Amino acid sequence: MKRGKHSKLWHLFAGIACFAAAIAVVMCLWNAIIPGVTGWGGISYLQAAGLFLLTRILFGGHGPGHMGHWHNRWHDRREHTHMHEDMKGMSFNERKEYIRKRMCSMHEGEEHNGKRPSDPYTGDEQPGA
Repeated sequence: MKRGKHSKLWHLFAGIACFAAAIAVVMCLWNAIIPGVTGWGGISYLQAAGLFLLTRILFGGHGPGHMGHWHNRWHDRREHTHMHEDMKGMSFNERKEYIRKRMCSMHEGEEHNGKRPSDPYTGDEQPGA
């Protein structure tokens, strides 16, 4: 039990440290670039925190279930590696068909402007539309 509590505490501490470091990076970059380019003044740490939070609100990266950009990239990379292993020894046409089927299964049921997604290779609408 204690190990779990310490792990949660460590994650909280690491998250706060990363947040504080990101704010410091925003402040340093702003103060190094913007005054020389635009003539505007430098910003304080609290102003950088506000700017950082504003960009997170405007451009995303928040909400329930959000694990973070790097977590999602790790899963994508792992899936990509499995896909390459599956395609070993396939001919070009077999690979093309494998990728087409895989993309169709990923987008199954999605509609874009009332149409099903098009084939990435031919641009033809998928069957079943």
